Amino acid sequence: MKGLLIVISILFQISPVYANGLGTKGGIILSYPVGAQAIGMGEAFVGVAQGVNAIYWNPAGLVSLESKEFTGYYLDGLVDANYKFMGYAQPMRFGVIGCGISNLDGGKATIYNTDGTTKNVTAQTDYIFMISYANKVRENLSFGGNIKLIQSELGETSKADAFACDLGGLYNIPAKNLKIGVAIQNMGTEIKYEEEGDPLPLNIKLGTAYRFNNLLLALDINKPIENKLRFNIGGEYWIAKIMALRAGYKFKQEGSGSDTGLTAGIGFKISNYRFDYAYVPYGNLDNTHQVSLTARF
Repeated sequence: MKGLLIVISILFQISPVYANGLGTKGGIILSYPVGAQAIGMGEAFVGVAQGVNAIYWNPAGLVSLESKEFTGYYLDGLVDANYKFMGYAQPMRFGVIGCGISNLDGGKATIYNTDGTTKNVTAQTDYIFMISYANKVRENLSFGGNIKLIQSELGETSKADAFACDLGGLYNIPAKNLKIGVAIQNMGTEIKYEEEGDPLPLNIKLGTAYRFNNLLLALDINKPIENKLRFNIGGEYWIAKIMALRAGYKFKQEGSGSDTGLTAGIGFKISNYRFDYAYVPYGNLDNTHQVSLTARF
């Protein structure tokens, strides 16, 4: 009973921060996007799905890699919370393999005990460990998948584990500069802190991307199982193949702290290195600043 009260106390303190439109399912960390490039484009990336960040958006997109790639991503600004992701992928003779690790640090929270005392603890510490694989089944058609282990701890007392997988497909139409992607995310076991477990935030995504010279346009349609359809649009424009300007819009984010859904970003590429920055306003909550550093070798 004491553990249940601690979980409820922590969830009440963190829920306004982490709700982002996928409903109230368990495994909050699973709904956090990765990569400042994709986030600056309004999180419209299922059809784009390029580079190592495809691990999160659509693992089928890993087939776009022609060399080894590593990325690090950091999100700061949501009250005391921060979120980090590191990913690596490399082409092999039998396809492309990848791996990644995510960490959510929920900052500090206060536990109110039944005897009237209080205690300051780390609100939430979550990890995701994942391995990925993608391969072409035809010249313009690829499939990929992830296997994920989710570990979560609330209030430094209640712990839970879960397993999940993602599946993705990507169809490329070079003659029309068009790509179409689909992804199913977070199919897995319940995450269970106490006696009752919560299902993971299952999400189905369909996306398309169109490239015209230096301009990239993208549209995603998301259907969280516990929520309404969500639409994301975004664009990216490269200047002299050195600097990228990005913008996007997230329509009707049910349960989100964002008032507008607007996103913006910028990127710089020098040789095999790329730096990306994204800015996302969150209404009455703090604005977020998100950065990525990606290297090819």
